[in-house]
Amino acid sequence: MDRPGRRPGSPEKSDRLRQPLLARAFVQDGATQTPRPINETHVLKTMLPVTLTLALFSIDRVCLSVAMLPLAKEFGWSAPRQGLVQSAFLWGYLVMQLPGGWAADRFGGRRVLMVSTAHFSLSTLLLPLAAASAFARSLGLALPAVVATRVLLGLSGGPAIPSMLSIATSSVPAPRRAEAIGAGYTGFQLGNLLGLVLTGWIIQAFGGWRAPFFAFAAAGALVLAAWAAVPESGRPATSCADEETRPARGGAGTPTPTHHSVASLLRSRAVRTLLYLNAINNWGYFLYLSWMPSFFYRTFGLDLQRSSVLSMLPWALMALVSAVVGRVADWLVTSRGQKVLHVRRGMQCVAFLGPVAAMCLLSALERRLTVPAAAATFIFTLGTTACAQAGFVAAVGDVAPGAAGTVFGLTNCVGCMAGIASTTLMGVVIGRVDRFAPVFLLTAALNVLGVALTLTELRTDLEFP
Repeated sequence: MDRPGRRPGSPEKSDRLRQPLLARAFVQDGATQTPRPINETHVLKTMLPVTLTLALFSIDRVCLSVAMLPLAKEFGWSAPRQGLVQSAFLWGYLVMQLPGGWAADRFGGRRVLMVSTAHFSLSTLLLPLAAASAFARSLGLALPAVVATRVLLGLSGGPAIPSMLSIATSSVPAPRRAEAIGAGYTGFQLGNLLGLVLTGWIIQAFGGWRAPFFAFAAAGALVLAAWAAVPESGRPATSCADEETRPARGGAGTPTPTHHSVASLLRSRAVRTLLYLNAINNWGYFLYLSWMPSFFYRTFGLDLQRSSVLSMLPWALMALVSAVVGRVADWLVTSRGQKVLHVRRGMQCVAFLGPVAAMCLLSALERRLTVPAAAATFIFTLGTTACAQAGFVAAVGDVAPGAAGTVFGLTNCVGCMAGIASTTLMGVVIGRVDRFAPVFLLTAALNVLGVALTLTELRTDLEFP
């Protein structure tokens, strides 16, 4: 029976808005909107191979942070040269962010990630072969050879994160998007954890720094096999913020994506804000990733095994937070009625404020800290940093669901520049004053700026459907 005051047969907007957002994804059928339950198996199948790919990529990337200690000893590299090698990955990574994101939006994230996996596995294999070759040794070219293979690794893996964002935005309904992004980043951070642990163990067990590169390169074949069983998915295409007020657009939930120019993206104030936030985030992220094992080694005189184990613990918490922060963010929006903008800003502020406190503590006490206290400080730093995945990273899908890979690739270009600057600067500072504190303090100051930008400039309004 129809309620009084309502035209028979006409859906009432308030009825639709009262439905739990988590339990509906919209398809358009003429003039009516039909709620459709979210397929849990579809979400799992979509993100599982993505998670495995990002885990392996992180392993291949981070293993040099541990292998650098015996590698530098063998070739006699100074701290500035080590900083050069650590940053070389980011040179190639930077170059491929925008092309990789565009390719993922244009051809599908699945295809791009499969090609990326094959190439970054090959790049990992080439590093020990090139560095240890008789030709490189005879001409003193070990350093250029290692730098070249790290640049190649960056080029090969550059499309990975933009492709993950493209897949999560195009194949996962908006109410589950932050969770899907969190799943991808869980693999990314678990790779850091596994890379730090396994690299140290393999080096100790097999007596050389070359062994982990061979092992991790071989694992690429297993990840490619996982992709073989996963079909490409359709596109539900709606922003989470937009779905608070209206259904998804498109005939059958799979509208034809619009390709936006880089110039049009850069004219957007929201996109420029995402660019700034990514740069500040990546300044710290790549600094911790590249120099944490060396921090424990130089500050406390720990050996390779203990340095890598202590460096593992912060990434363990970051992986754990990555697994739950997206779900928490989605729950706050869908079950607690919080505005998407408020959730994104809150998560991003946590991601910036945690490192501010930690970096100030490390700078003030540095060598006076105990080993457990220093480890706890880094654990806190990376645990809070993971909240950015439900902050500015998820906001990419809110602002530009139709160009998520391209937008993230664009913003990550600047993020990689910041990472190159921080890792290189740390090598220079250590070489001159043998202290980490100056760069830690600069990192804290940048994060304070990030909080101000988040509270005043971060937006979630749909601009590029």
